[in-house]
Amino acid sequence: MGDKSGVKKVVAFFFTLGAVPTLFLAIQISTVGLSAIPIAHFYAAIMLHGLIYGMAFGVQAAIFMGLTSPTVAATQFTAYMALTNLSIVIANYWQGQVAGRINYSVALYIDCALIILAVSLLPFLNDREERIASDLPPTALPASESA
Repeated sequence: MGDKSGVKKVVAFFFTLGAVPTLFLAIQISTVGLSAIPIAHFYAAIMLHGLIYGMAFGVQAAIFMGLTSPTVAATQFTAYMALTNLSIVIANYWQGQVAGRINYSVALYIDCALIILAVSLLPFLNDREERIASDLPPTALPASESA
C-alpha cells in the first residue's frame, strides 16, 4: 500500500483511522463510565485499534528508512526501533498517570489530539529522493533523460 499510495499518506490514513476506536472508547467512558461499557464494545475497540496500529507500524518504518543515509541505514534503523519501543513505554506510562489522576477518557481524548499533531507534521519529513530532487535546478533533467 505504501508503495502505491506513498508511505506518508498511508501512515497518515492509518494513524487518523486509529483515532476512531480511541475516540469511540473515550466517548463511551465519558457517557456511561468505564465499568458500564459493554465488554464487546471494549474488546472491539481494542482489537480494531491494534489492527490499525499494526498496519501503520510497518509502513512507518519505511518513512524512517527513507530518511536515513544508505551508508549507515542499519545502525540508524536499529536506533529508530529502540527509540520507538522506548517511546511506546513512555506513552503507556504517561497514559496510565493521566488516567489515574484525571480520568481515562481525558487520556484518550489527549491521545486523539496527539495523533492529529503527529499526522500534521508528516508533510515536513523529506526523504532521500525528495532531498535529492530539491537540490536539482528547476531546469535540470535527470541523468537518464539528458543523454
